[in-house]
Amino acid sequence: MKINFPLYTAFMVSLFVLTGCGQSDYRPESTASGEQMFAQACSGCHGEGGQGRFGFLLTIAGTEHPADKVATKILEGGLIMPEFVQLTEEQRLEIANYLKP
Repeated sequence: MKINFPLYTAFMVSLFVLTGCGQSDYRPESTASGEQMFAQACSGCHGEGGQGRFGFLLTIAGTEHPADKVATKILEGGLIMPEFVQLTEEQRLEIANYLKP
């Protein structure tokens, strides 16, 4: 198997950069809105307003996924996304609804 080193290197650098994304220990103020929580905990990776920090990469604004699915993703995290288990279900849904079109 032949490895495309420039592509492989770009992929590995991207993973390295993105592993710094997110604050899994984020604890919002009790009065924080979905928009405020997103700006404080998510915009570092997903960009301001969810438009993607790296162009199309990590764009989440206007997602067609149901709010409960987005809230579950916030809870469980993913390959490079941290899990936000300290957020309440209500807080996760507020963030998810902020992202809806």
